[in-house]
Amino acid sequence: MRKLQKLVLVLVLMLGLGLLVGCSCEDGKKKLEDIQVSPAEVTLDAGQIKELEVKPVPADAELPAVEFTSSDSTVASVGKDGKVLAVKAGTVEITVKAGTFTKKVTVSVNPVLATALEVAATLALEVGAKATISYKISPQDVTNKVPSFESNNPAVASVNAEGEVTGVAAGEAIIKVKADAIEKQVTVTVTAPVVERTYPCDGEFSAFEASLNYGAPMYTMVTVKIENDEVVSFYIDALQSKKNEAGTNYDWNAKSKKELGYLYGMHNVNNADAGYERQDLSTEEGLAAYQAYLAEVGKKEWFEQAELLEAAFLESTDLEVDEAGTITSVAGVTIKDGGYSKLAKAALANAKAGKTVKLVATSNYGSPNIVWVEATVGADGAFSALELDTLQGKVVKNSEDVVTGYAWNEKSKQELGYLYGMHNVNNADAGYERQDLSTEEGLAAYQAYLTEQEKLEWFEQANMITAYALENGLEGLVMDDATKKLDGSVEALAGVSVTVEHYLAVLEAVYADFPQA
Repeated sequence: MRKLQKLVLVLVLMLGLGLLVGCSCEDGKKKLEDIQVSPAEVTLDAGQIKELEVKPVPADAELPAVEFTSSDSTVASVGKDGKVLAVKAGTVEITVKAGTFTKKVTVSVNPVLATALEVAATLALEVGAKATISYKISPQDVTNKVPSFESNNPAVASVNAEGEVTGVAAGEAIIKVKADAIEKQVTVTVTAPVVERTYPCDGEFSAFEASLNYGAPMYTMVTVKIENDEVVSFYIDALQSKKNEAGTNYDWNAKSKKELGYLYGMHNVNNADAGYERQDLSTEEGLAAYQAYLAEVGKKEWFEQAELLEAAFLESTDLEVDEAGTITSVAGVTIKDGGYSKLAKAALANAKAGKTVKLVATSNYGSPNIVWVEATVGADGAFSALELDTLQGKVVKNSEDVVTGYAWNEKSKQELGYLYGMHNVNNADAGYERQDLSTEEGLAAYQAYLTEQEKLEWFEQANMITAYALENGLEGLVMDDATKKLDGSVEALAGVSVTVEHYLAVLEAVYADFPQA
C-alpha cells in the first residue's frame, strides 16, 4: 500500500512538471515563435486583388496585431486587412509584421499588353527634314505606351526612341514599329530637297549660228558656264573657212579664232597704219613684230577683244552698238557685234532650259557642213532628250561657173524630214524614179517607196541612234573603222545605214560633259 502511494505521488509530480514546461503564459497559451505568410509570391494582373493569410507559429499561439506595408504602392498597394491591389506592371515587396516577426511577400504585376497598333504605312521626307511617326496603341491602359522604333537603313532615314525620323540621304528605308508582340512597318521615302534654281543644273551651255564671212562659211559659238546656279563665265569663239587650192569649194580652218590667237592677225594689214607692213606671222620675227605693233598703237587682237566681251557679258548681254554695228559700250573693243550678244542671250536661255550643244565642223562631198547634238539635261544631270542634226550648204557660182561664195541651206536635215530625200535617187532600186519632193504626189510616192523597201530617211536613222543612247548610253554604239558605219552588233540599230563618225563624236563630247547621264 505504501509503495502504491509513492508511485501515485511520483506520477503527480511528473505531470505537474510537464505542465510547467509546456506553458509560456499564465493563461495557458503557447509562446509565438514565428509567423507564416501565404502565399510567399503573388502574380496578378492590374486591378486584381489577393488577400495575404498570416498564421502564428505554433498554430495555437496567439497572433498579435499584423501590419502590412508596400515598397511601392503605385505598383501594388496593401490594406490593413492584408488585401493586395495590383495597380500597374512592376514588382514590389509587401512587408508583413507581427510583433517582432517580419516576412516579405514578392508581388509581381503583369504588364497590360498591346492588342492593336495603328501607324501610317508611308512617310515622305526631304533630306535634312524631320517628322515623327504617329501611332495609336490599344488598349488605353497598355503598360508600354510608347512602341520601339528601328530603321533598316539609317544611312537613308534614322529614327530615335520617340519615333522622330530624320531624312539623311535620298532613297528608301523601312521603319519597324513594335508594340509588345505587334509589329508594323512604315516605308520612308527620302528625296533631295527641291531647290529653287534659275538653271536646272550646272554645266556648260552653248548656242551657235552659221553665217558667212566675205562669202565663205563660218560659225560662231557662245558658251556660258553655270556653277552653283550662277553664271561664272562666257566663252566666245568662231571658226572660219577659205577656198581650197582649186578654187572649187571651201575648207574649214584647222583652228578657231581663239585657238589662232595672235596668228589670226586681225590688224596685220599693209598700211593699217602709216609705215606698217604686213608681217609673216608664221615666223617668230614676224609674230614678234606684229605684237610689238599692237602694243605700240594700243590695238587688241580678236581673241583679246573677245575676252573683253566675255567679261562684259557677266554684267549684261545687252551691248551698245553704233550705226555701223561697232560695239561702243565695251572699252577696247573695236569689232562689230557679229551676233555675239544674240548668242550670249541664246546660251543663257539654253542654260535655263537645260539644253546644251556640241558640234563639229565637217564636210559633205567637199562642202562645209555642221553636225551637232542638242541634249536636254535634268536637275540630276541626266539627259531627257537628245537630237542629232546637220546643216549643209552649197557653193554659189556665177555665170562663168566660178565659185563666188557659199549658201547655207535654210533648213537642217531634221527640219527637212522626208524632204531631205536621202534615198530619192534614180535607179536606187530597179524601177524607182527620182521624185519631185516639193509636190504632194512626189513626196507620197517617195514615202511609199521607203515603206516598201524598208528603208529609213536620215532623220529616222538619227533618231534611232539617240533613242538607243538615251536608254543605254553609248555602250554598243561601235563604229566600223573601214566603213564608218555601225558594226551591226546591236539588233535595235539594224536599220541605221548612214556613216556615224561625226554623230558619235558629238555624242561622246556631250556625254563627257555630263558623265552622270
